[in-house]
Amino acid sequence: MSLKKRIKLFWFDFTHPAVLHPTYILQLKTKNKYKKLLLGFWPISRYALFNENFARKYWKRVNSVGTLDEPFVYLNFDLPRDSKILDFGCGGSSISLGLASFGYDVTGVDFRYAGFSHKNFKYYKQNFFDVEFKKDSFDCVLAISVLEHVGMGHYGEPPIKNADLKAMEKIRYVLKPDGILFISVPGGKRKIYEQDGIEYIRIFDPDYLEELCKGFMILKEIFYKKENQDWIQCSREKLSQIEYEGEDVSAILIKAQKKQQ
Repeated sequence: MSLKKRIKLFWFDFTHPAVLHPTYILQLKTKNKYKKLLLGFWPISRYALFNENFARKYWKRVNSVGTLDEPFVYLNFDLPRDSKILDFGCGGSSISLGLASFGYDVTGVDFRYAGFSHKNFKYYKQNFFDVEFKKDSFDCVLAISVLEHVGMGHYGEPPIKNADLKAMEKIRYVLKPDGILFISVPGGKRKIYEQDGIEYIRIFDPDYLEELCKGFMILKEIFYKKENQDWIQCSREKLSQIEYEGEDVSAILIKAQKKQQ
């Protein structure tokens, strides 16, 4: 890990408001517990905890598509408890843990550590394309905030051309007929956004996303845009005109069902 990344992680670790709260720190089962507690009383850390401007900036940063996608899944999830779920890109999300806790058989795949474990959760810390699953082996696939990143190369994986298309091909392969697919992606004018001179994230317009869903019947499709940090439902036409410039400002959420062959 580079020195720059280490500094960023150190800063976040000791200035995140929740981490700084003494009642939280004392519950930690880590050797660094008391060091965290002492650092939590640094003047700058106290400033970070109680300063309204800091809190606003923090929540502005985390108020991404993730604000929408987890509630969307839970509000529209109606599969029986014996269903097998595949969470493609499960790192950083609590959906797998939530579904496993409710008794579902959940499999997660991600480059990043899931950050949790559960007896009903099986985890592959691998490239999605390298994990071999049997055909028609899952009742539901979650592709939550992942199609925009897959194969781009910035998580250390080898870049793959048209990885979003290839990922959808694999999803169709592993999902049972009549199986359910959940998708969330940043929406707007279709483009590949570059950051620091490298391709960073895909932005999907409704037409292209529906093209990716070939072989599926779309049961629900919702469009959102952000206005003054408030996520508000909008029309397809309005979303299609939005330009992505480095921050999530619009989103597309889909629930679809694989058609019988």
